[in-house]
Amino acid sequence: MDNELPITWISQGDDVTPQNDGTFLRERKYVFRLGKFGPFTEKVALLNFDETEIRRRVEKLRTQLRNDQAL
Repeated sequence: MDNELPITWISQGDDVTPQNDGTFLRERKYVFRLGKFGPFTEKVALLNFDETEIRRRVEKLRTQLRNDQAL
């Protein structure tokens, strides 16, 4: 069992998605692995960008994977 689940970043970049109302949704897209799991993709909105949001999401996913491994 791999309880550490180290993060391996695969890619990161900005993504723009056209919306039905003619606006654009701008996000930062992160692709990564946690230990032997993944790849996972997370997108964080660039409007009012919070640099710590991706770390919170990774830690939440890491906790879920650890709990699943413990079953």
